[in-house]
Amino acid sequence: MEGKYGFIYITTNLVNGKKYIGQKKLDNGSRWKSYLGSGVHLQKAINKYGKENFNREIIDYGDNLEDLNNLEKYYIDKYDAVNSDEFYNMIDGGNVSEELAMRNSIPIINIDTGLVFKSIKDAGLWCGYGEG
Repeated sequence: MEGKYGFIYITTNLVNGKKYIGQKKLDNGSRWKSYLGSGVHLQKAINKYGKENFNREIIDYGDNLEDLNNLEKYYIDKYDAVNSDEFYNMIDGGNVSEELAMRNSIPIINIDTGLVFKSIKDAGLWCGYGEG
């Protein structure tokens, strides 16, 4: 790992076999050693099943941020993780903040009430997601 910027990993739920592909930047501390991922669905599963029921495997290393982003996109695409019921992934990876910003700028209409929200985030908050 010497000289590497970060790594690509697959976290597996040992109870149901579902997986999550992500990236993690190496840091001077030790947080990366126990890091399982930050995906919303993955976090809900960790809360439900407990950290002890998850295993992380490092599958590749990146030399810089661009390399890491490209590798993450490659593996998520390779496993079709966003579209597969066998994975917790919700987005294509890579430059996640850019993709989330794009998703959060799309107006949303609630078909039941006709309410219009300026973003997915606002609609989710109205529905009670993202609080607490």
